[in-house]
Amino acid sequence: MIHEDFFDLKALSGSLGSNFSKTAENKTIKMTDIKIVRVGKCHPYTFSFKMSYSRENYKKVVVNNKRKTISAAAQLDLQPAYS
Repeated sequence: MIHEDFFDLKALSGSLGSNFSKTAENKTIKMTDIKIVRVGKCHPYTFSFKMSYSRENYKKVVVNNKRKTISAAAQLDLQPAYS
């Protein structure tokens, strides 16, 4: 991996939406308790996570976004994390 492979996730999260603290079951989570994050290309406004390495199942977070269209996901501008 090289420096161009890393992107600024804070800038990306601001352009995606606003819900990063509630699961699909409407339970509050702390981002500092998350151990593993899984992101899928086929579901652009969701991500899955585990709070423990020993758990079998992932929990899902649906990010609130006002513009839930495929074209909006294609227009994301990824900023490099390092210059």
